[in-house]
Amino acid sequence: MLKKLAILYFVIGILSAKAVFAETVRSKIKQGTDYYKQQKYDKALKDFIEAQIEDPENAQVNYNIGNAYYKMRNYEQAVKSYLNTTGSAKDVKLEEKSYYNLGNSFYRQGKLQQAVAYYQKALELDPDDVDAKRNLKFVKQEIEQRKNQEKERKQKDQSQKQQQQNQAGQAKQSQPDQKEKAKQQPPPQQTKNGQQGQKGEAQQPQAAGDKGEAAQKKEKEQPQQKNAQAVQQMSDEEAQRWLDSLTEDKREFLKQQLKTQPGKSYSSGKDW
Repeated sequence: MLKKLAILYFVIGILSAKAVFAETVRSKIKQGTDYYKQQKYDKALKDFIEAQIEDPENAQVNYNIGNAYYKMRNYEQAVKSYLNTTGSAKDVKLEEKSYYNLGNSFYRQGKLQQAVAYYQKALELDPDDVDAKRNLKFVKQEIEQRKNQEKERKQKDQSQKQQQQNQAGQAKQSQPDQKEKAKQQPPPQQTKNGQQGQKGEAQQPQAAGDKGEAAQKKEKEQPQQKNAQAVQQMSDEEAQRWLDSLTEDKREFLKQQLKTQPGKSYSSGKDW
């Protein structure tokens, strides 16, 4: 009899402990849910984690922890919690929602292909999930858009690279042409005042009475030089008569000229 009573007390104790344990878990979940609704996600997460410590296999607690992490934008931890839920959930609906939220978490991380995979898993469990269908379509369109943008960017980069190569080639080809043109161009001529000027440049006329000393001397000598040349072309007799008619100073000048001029010499037999 005593043995039976002992066993009965032991069973009652276990049941009481389980009841207390279950009540603690339910209390933590309820309190965490209230904080979650108030958007106090950090406090909600604290209560959910305490409930998880009491009941690690509780899929609903894992799911709630994932939701709290998601709201706090800690998408990596949210993914871990949702994966734990899919591995332990006995409720198909809870498992489907976990797959859907996994799709959202991967999308937030920019992992579009993984997001598509988990949206598809959610639709396998619930083909009528409108949100999963809409998100799946949206992400596929974004993937296609990104592919087109990447393609356009590569084409633009290739076009710019080709254009730069063409410009470099044209610049390289123009360098020999410029050198050849520089060789063919005549050098600038020197003007009379020593400055460089263009070929065919007009010379400034000198003002009247502004002739140089050398020019004036040349003009004075020209008639006398012509007279000396004319003397050489005359016969001896004609030259003698012509000399007799000249004044003394002119005869003296011609005498000097005839001595220095090349060609036929002339002598009148007189002492100049």
